[in-house]
Formats: sequence, structure tokens, C-alpha cells
Amino acid sequence: MFKPRYISILIASMLFMTACSPKQEVVTSSEVIQPVKLFTIPSEESRNTRTYPAKVAANKQADLSFRVSGVMEKRPPFEGVQVKKGQSLAKLEDKDAKNNLLNREADYELASAEFKRVQKLLKQKLISQSNYDTAKAKQKSADAALASAKDQLSYTTLYAPFDGIVAKVSVDNYQVVGANQAVLTLQKNDSVDLEVQIPEYLVAKYSVNERYKKIKSSAQFIGDKNHTYPVTLKEFTTQVTPGTQAYEVVFSLAQPKDLKLLPGMTAEVTFILPNDGPDHVYPVVPLSAVENADANGESVAWVFSNGQVKERTIKLGKITDDGIQIISGLTAGEQIVSAGIQHLSEDMKVKPLKWERGV
Repeated sequence: MFKPRYISILIASMLFMTACSPKQEVVTSSEVIQPVKLFTIPSEESRNTRTYPAKVAANKQADLSFRVSGVMEKRPPFEGVQVKKGQSLAKLEDKDAKNNLLNREADYELASAEFKRVQKLLKQKLISQSNYDTAKAKQKSADAALASAKDQLSYTTLYAPFDGIVAKVSVDNYQVVGANQAVLTLQKNDSVDLEVQIPEYLVAKYSVNERYKKIKSSAQFIGDKNHTYPVTLKEFTTQVTPGTQAYEVVFSLAQPKDLKLLPGMTAEVTFILPNDGPDHVYPVVPLSAVENADANGESVAWVFSNGQVKERTIKLGKITDDGIQIISGLTAGEQIVSAGIQHLSEDMKVKPLKWERGV
């Protein structure tokens, strides 16, 4: 049985422990601010902007070859070497061509001399007209053979058809080269092309009445993300690229002074579409951000401002792959709740949902 003195000590100890323990804060339900996921209405410029990957290609490229066969005597310049229009690039052994030219020159001289004698004899009426015609034909044939021999000799030297850079060399000295066999690849390097695959819906909308001419286009490159370069439309195909349902559009760009672009490099081409007529681009919001009001059947969205949400009547457009169009009721830069709107009420306090790393 506990004595009164011990009971008093026990009660005092319990009171002391209670006094020293930290006070628990009581959080009322009215102080809890619900986090919400927000969506910002994009501006008109961002809605009209499209960016697609592109590949750098040579503005002009030619696989050069000889028109005659032979043994390589002068090797083409090394890859990466700059060449000028008309510069000699490669040469075949030309002994046979020169000998053939000498034979054709001799034949032509003989035929020409014979034709001159026949002309004099015809004036003196010592030969018939048929003999004259035969001599004239032989002279013309010898002339044509001589011209062909000169061409064959010229075909043993390969010249640059334009200023450019040697991109690839396929032969070496002393190698037997066939007629029309690719010897080297020459690329024009003062400008480049950008090849872009454009979705069919854009081609269908802007190829009508040449509306594509109103599209402003620019390019960015991995080597220089801080600069954009205006590009001009060069051509576009009207045949779909197999397996993509897209069409290839080619843009041209002068070689930048501070950036060396080579075929095969990657880029991004950005289009700013004209926002006119029936092609007006309306903002698209997630379907989860739109609610139908039961009272009047109108559609509403919950606009976030100053830590509160307010109901806003909106007019809807077409449903797209990314959500639904907003015809009116919202302006660029405004933020709306995009999830859990069924739990909101007018002037309810909320806070933007912040995703923590790893969540």
C-alpha cells in the first residue's frame, strides 16, 4: 500500500514532466492551403511557332567523273581542300588520246587537200559532180573525226565546274578508272541547305495560294545556340517521304562567318506561322482544366490569381491531340488550374503545386 508521502511525490513528478514537454501546435483545417497544378495560357507568338529538326546538306554537290577510261596520272586534291572553278582536279594518262589526235589531224589534212584539188577539177569540168560530192563528204567526215579526237583528249583532264570543297576522293594514282566512275565529290561551300520534314497538315494549309511565302523562318545550330539565322525557302517536294507522312522542305542559308557548317550537321528550323483568316491559332488547354457548369450548361475554367481561384466562363473550340481550343474567356499569361477542379470553390485559397526532385 502506497503511503501518502509517496503519492504526493508521484503527482508532483507527473506535473513537472507535463510542464517541461513542448507544446503541440494545433493546425486547424481552415489554415490548410490546397496545392493545385497550374497551366499558363501561351502567348499568340508561341502558339504560332513551330520548331522542327533539320539536317545540313550541301547547297550544290556533284560527283565528278571522266567521260573516258584510263589510268590515273594526277590524283585529285585531298579531301577538305578548297578549289576554284576551272581548276584542274585530276588527269588520266593521255598518250593514246594524243596519238589518236595526230592520226585524225593527218586524215583531215589529206581530205582537205584532196577536196581542194577536186574543187579545181570540177571548175574545169574534168570530173563529175558525184566525185566532187564524195570528196566533200570525206573532208567533212575527217573534220568531225578531228573534233572528236580533240574532245577525247580534253576528257582526260577533270576540271572543277564551280568553286567548292573536295568532300570525298574515291581513287588514287595509277588506278584504272572507268568512264563515268565517280572520282571525287565536290560541294559548294559558300551556302548550305537545310532539309526539314514538315507534317502534312501544315503543307496542306500553307501550300494553297502560295501562303507559305508569309511564313518567317530561322535556324539554330548545336554549335551556336545563342544565335538565330534567317533562312529562305528553296524548294519543297510534293511527294510524301515514305513511312513518315511528312514532306521534305529545303531552306537555304549563306555560310555564317563565325560558324563552319558542314553537310550532315544537325539544326533546328523555327517557323512563325501567319495568324490570319480561318487559320487563326487558338490557345489549347488540357481537357482536365475545363468544367461544364450545371446551372446554364456553359463551360468554365478556374483562374488562379493572388493565391485564390475564381470561376471564369469560357468559349470552347475544337478538341485536338493536346487538349481543347479556347475561343474566348482567357488571355495570354493567365494561369488556370489544370487538375482537380471538381474540388474547387469560388475565392478558395490555393498554392501552385511544386514538384520536388525525385517525385
